[in-house]
Amino acid sequence: MYDFLAGPMLWISASVGLSGLLFRTILIFRATHNGYTRGTSSPIAGVAGRASSLMTGLRTFFRGLSRSFLIRQTSFFLLTLLFHLCLIITPLFLTAHSVLFFQSWQISLPALPERGTDILTVIILACGMILFLRRLLAPSVRALTSAQDIALLMLTLAPFVTGFIAYRQYFAYETFLRLHMITGHLVLMALGWTRLGHMALFFVARFFISGEHSLVGGSRLWYRHSLSGEELR
Repeated sequence: MYDFLAGPMLWISASVGLSGLLFRTILIFRATHNGYTRGTSSPIAGVAGRASSLMTGLRTFFRGLSRSFLIRQTSFFLLTLLFHLCLIITPLFLTAHSVLFFQSWQISLPALPERGTDILTVIILACGMILFLRRLLAPSVRALTSAQDIALLMLTLAPFVTGFIAYRQYFAYETFLRLHMITGHLVLMALGWTRLGHMALFFVARFFISGEHSLVGGSRLWYRHSLSGEELR
């Protein structure tokens, strides 16, 4: 079973996840249109316009960020930033995962020291539990929380819990190693087809679509009768 989970299943889960992200990216581009019109302006004017759009977008983004997070919710901003950074860094640069990446795809990634990955895992679990309690105890957040939100948060934490237990060999090592691999594959597949995909689709929205939170102004605009938010999730 280990050989299947470490080999063919890794290809399957990665393919399912990537296909979902690709499909949802296509939906986003179908629901938007190019906001720039072709005219008679010179190339220099076009570059100047793009530069102006970039500066305007950056000013608007950081102004909105400072108002919504850095001033009103500083602790929550830092918590979610730390949580997402650790979620990305830990699985990518874990020593055992680096070996699997090389065996499966011939990709060589640097590996963090074991003590470092232990610390990052504890940070992830601590942040995850705080976010879980916030969803349950904060009235404004609880009103918007669904069973799917709770399930996805628990699924996100599951590979780190099982992996930490397996590495420390607190209980049955082989059982928790398999659970770690199974839940990891589930997360990979869910990235493409659930709200977990926001970590990847964030860059599509911030770099290509014009809006108050766009990082570079964005060249695409939403159609008036575009796809609903639920269809894009």
